[in-house]
Amino acid sequence: MDVGKLCKLLKVRGPRGCLDGVTNPIAGVQVFVPFEITSWQKVYGNVYAKASDVFNAPFDGYMETLFPSLLSPSALYALLPAGTPALARDKMFQSAYLNDLATNLNNNTIIAAKKQDLPGWNPKDQTTLCGGSGDRTVKFIINAQTAYNDFTSRGATNVALVDVDPQIRSQYAALFTNNSTAYFSSYHSPHESPFCCQVAKKLFDLHK
Repeated sequence: MDVGKLCKLLKVRGPRGCLDGVTNPIAGVQVFVPFEITSWQKVYGNVYAKASDVFNAPFDGYMETLFPSLLSPSALYALLPAGTPALARDKMFQSAYLNDLATNLNNNTIIAAKKQDLPGWNPKDQTTLCGGSGDRTVKFIINAQTAYNDFTSRGATNVALVDVDPQIRSQYAALFTNNSTAYFSSYHSPHESPFCCQVAKKLFDLHK
């Protein structure tokens, strides 16, 4: 996950980074964000001094050992805060941490996230970026489109960008019409993944 995705999960991205306030987090905030934060702590060792600097009790007691997890989704979510994304965020994260994340460009979480960014890297081989522009979990324009624009801005001609949203809308048109909530909750997975796997297979098949 790059800094763009982290900011989108917490909805704190501004014109210069994660600046505009921690509001309206999206579904999955209580899974994706702590997984990334604790992973970066294990890699860099300076994201936080202690888990309670980031997480409220009781999550500070076990979040560092929870991810990655072999638990079933139901068992995993039983250990995480429930409710709307905003309620889950507020139950899990220290308010002081969220405030610093939203206002401090030198926040160590942001610094660690920026190290994961793809911009600035020049693909040497054929590269395909795939996603769905209707994905509300991984934003197409902030992730795939931004990376593609960066690659091509330096003259890359070996990069393709594929938006599978038209296929998803066609395949699940009835679900979208009858239950848009279910449509979008399943968009990232399982709807989007099979189409992007087909795109990846097509690329790999060229190199058999």
